[in-house]
Amino acid sequence: MRPTIHAVGALLLALGAEAGKKKGPAIPDLPPPPPEGFDLAKMMAMLSELATKLESLPDLTIFLGSCALLAALYFGGLLLLSPWGLPKKGLDRRKSWIITFFSSLIMSSTGLYFAFRLYDTKGSILLPDLSDVNATDAAFSSAICLFFLAYCLTDTLFGIFAYSGEVNVGFQHHTVYAALLVYLLKTGQSLLFAVCAIEELPTLIVSLYELAGDTRPRLATGLAIFALRVTYHCFITYKASELINTPMFFFSSYLLLHHIAWFRSWFIKRVEAVKNETEAVGSHDAARASAKQKRLKLEVESHVYLVSALMIAQACMHAVLVLSELGNFRPSKLWNEPSKFSMAFVVLVLDLLGHALCFLLTTARMAGIIQDVYTEHFIFHTIESRSIIYNISWEDPRVERELLKMGGDDVVLTISSAGCNVLDYLVTKPKAIVACDFNQ
Repeated sequence: MRPTIHAVGALLLALGAEAGKKKGPAIPDLPPPPPEGFDLAKMMAMLSELATKLESLPDLTIFLGSCALLAALYFGGLLLLSPWGLPKKGLDRRKSWIITFFSSLIMSSTGLYFAFRLYDTKGSILLPDLSDVNATDAAFSSAICLFFLAYCLTDTLFGIFAYSGEVNVGFQHHTVYAALLVYLLKTGQSLLFAVCAIEELPTLIVSLYELAGDTRPRLATGLAIFALRVTYHCFITYKASELINTPMFFFSSYLLLHHIAWFRSWFIKRVEAVKNETEAVGSHDAARASAKQKRLKLEVESHVYLVSALMIAQACMHAVLVLSELGNFRPSKLWNEPSKFSMAFVVLVLDLLGHALCFLLTTARMAGIIQDVYTEHFIFHTIESRSIIYNISWEDPRVERELLKMGGDDVVLTISSAGCNVLDYLVTKPKAIVACDFNQ
């Protein structure tokens, strides 16, 4: 029986091969099986298993292991940079961003998890009772604090010995954050730092450009700073206001002001870069220069709109928080206990003053960016649009006549403007006056 089956099989294969040689209608291929979807439950189970392993490790082991990991990644990054044949200056600048790149990558990835947890629990993980904080949250929050503490130490040491010429404010930054992390770990408040870990995403974007040798201020960097280090940080600061103590609230508000200053610095560099590109085009390409000027004007206006929108959102957020504080104050329940009523009232007043102070400082910093737009770029755009600028640039012709000692042998070159200066110079009876203007 077996030989018969083999013979029939061979015959069928031969017929199939012969049929394949003949041209006929193509048989459509079967569609590939659909890819397996993202299994959130499986992912969370893996993270829970990793958290269990982290929880079983001593803090010192996690800290030293993080230091060793960052050092290994630094030397691995050097091996990748060395074949490029970069000059020493360019190489040192890239070297200074290797550890920061890997640190911000790990921080941003961990921050995504806590941002998801914040969304999944509708912010309840930041409530004072910590009832919605699970074992995975606790393990990861402690581990990420120890990791960033290791980063501060490792980057400081390598900054001293490997790229000291490229360290600007790194030492001050690392010292402040190291002290903050030690405090949070000692007081069991590491979750506050963990939910803000996603704010390292702008640093990740900057480090990617720096490692590629692109030092220009990019739009993606500014948008990330605005969205995460300003808006998200402000939201977290007030969302966790019941969990943190008063000094931590003001420190977080100080960081918010610092982030606004970073956004302002990026904005100024961004606009200056575009202006320099415009000036480099030259007059031989008027169409391209005009297009770049319009691009600059659009960029400046966009930043004004962004900052204005943030100021409005900030005002609304503070109004909601103040109303919430007032809503929680129930004086009718405390009339029979004057001492408690007085204390609650004092606390309420202090809270309102704190919110008002934070609001005023934040708004002032935001308004400062708009002021920079006006003072630094108003004249530039006014000249480009052929508008009147004499009302902000007025000379005193009498002082000019006295200092220049105009006389009958002088030829005076002046801006015509409305003609009043030209008429004033005629008092000295110069040999000639040449009046020119920007108008066409």
